[in-house]
Amino acid sequence: MRTALARLSPEHREALILVAAEGLSYEDAAQVCGVAIGTIKSRVHRGRVHLAELLGVVDAEDLSPDQVMQAALQSAF
Repeated sequence: MRTALARLSPEHREALILVAAEGLSYEDAAQVCGVAIGTIKSRVHRGRVHLAELLGVVDAEDLSPDQVMQAALQSAF
């Protein structure tokens, strides 16, 4: 997981961690990053898709913020 996260672009990784691991709303994550909400939504989606590809997951939606995903993301950075 850590290796796959490290291979994401910094923007996608940051957005994914803020929303999926930290539990921030898209609005709050957008504020933290200084971008529009739509930009955060796009970055999270693209980050999930790329992470799924790197991990060999068939459905990117399987990477929703469950307890295992949250623990892995929080300990990664």
